[in-house]
Amino acid sequence: MKHSTVWLLILSLLAGGGAYYIWQLNQQPAEPEVIEPQPLSLPEEPPEPAIKYPVPEPPVQIDAQVSEPMEVVEEEPLPLLGDSDQAMQEEFLSLFGQPFIKMFIFKAFIHRFVVTVDNMPATKLPRKFRLAKTPPESFAVNINAQDKIFIDPKNYRRYSAYIQFVEAIDAKTLAEKYIHYYPLFQQAYEELGYPDQYFNDRLIEVIDHLLTTPDIVVPIELVRPSVFYKFADPKLEALSAGQKILIRMGYDNAMLVKSKLRELRQELTSLKIDF
Repeated sequence: MKHSTVWLLILSLLAGGGAYYIWQLNQQPAEPEVIEPQPLSLPEEPPEPAIKYPVPEPPVQIDAQVSEPMEVVEEEPLPLLGDSDQAMQEEFLSLFGQPFIKMFIFKAFIHRFVVTVDNMPATKLPRKFRLAKTPPESFAVNINAQDKIFIDPKNYRRYSAYIQFVEAIDAKTLAEKYIHYYPLFQQAYEELGYPDQYFNDRLIEVIDHLLTTPDIVVPIELVRPSVFYKFADPKLEALSAGQKILIRMGYDNAMLVKSKLRELRQELTSLKIDF
């Protein structure tokens, strides 16, 4: 090989190596990007359940007969929940009279009322906390020639005293009494295991549930697989305890009770809060 050719080859290799070195320098990794740490976003606490139907606190009354300075007259304080039975019985007596007092159980009355309301949509009412006494007459049935069992229409008269009580209710006056004692109802509801819920909302929910009870006009057939009677229609038997009570008392009685429930609902869902 000629010397000139050798030198050209050496110069080419050197030039190529230099270019590769410069290319390698250009391929050095860039400075890592600095990422500012972001503050941790903790999950928000769930909002407290909104109250649908708030009950106003009792208003503070101003004594108009007192000249300056005006005197603030506060309502008599409520009894303690455990000491409220006497007050409840006296309120019932003033509203409805002595005959109706005998129909109810006033021991732990507010607690019984709250438990009864809360369990109306359930399959059974806890007998231990029943609010009213059982009608004295026995449950009456008819058995036809085909040995089919039906509720005897005479059975509906068992509820006559309770229907008279319902008819005697003035929805507005009863709502006012309920508002006055509402803190005790709310306390009993919270003690029942609902510390974050509102009893008046539950009461309206249960009223709405009872108002969906089917209106049964035809004779109601029963079966007796054991000691107790059951509705022969599986759809009726699947109803709640409260709805079954309305059906057992008969169409006319149930319509009257529903009408009174609507009146009470209207009063308890249109309460003025701007005292």
